[in-house]
Amino acid sequence: MYSHRFQPEQFREAVLRRYPRIPLEALDRIVDREAQRPVNHSLSPASYVPLAVASVHGFVRHNFTNYDILLERTMRHIARDKVRRAVENYLTAWS
Repeated sequence: MYSHRFQPEQFREAVLRRYPRIPLEALDRIVDREAQRPVNHSLSPASYVPLAVASVHGFVRHNFTNYDILLERTMRHIARDKVRRAVENYLTAWS
């Protein structure tokens, strides 16, 4: 079976196409994190756009909201609902 090698630069471009105003520090951290995840090594470059969206959402949720604190007190879907507006505000600003 043919497996793809994760291409950090192509992934970076996918993130920037969707979020052109993302701060470079955040972009670098997201790309570095995804490049180190073994599961991503089998993804084709066509999968980079949905991965970019999910990665940026997760990055914002964990780094710019109180999501992790909420997770200690409640279920995941409730914690996500509580931070949804804050996450959307960042994503809008970065789009």
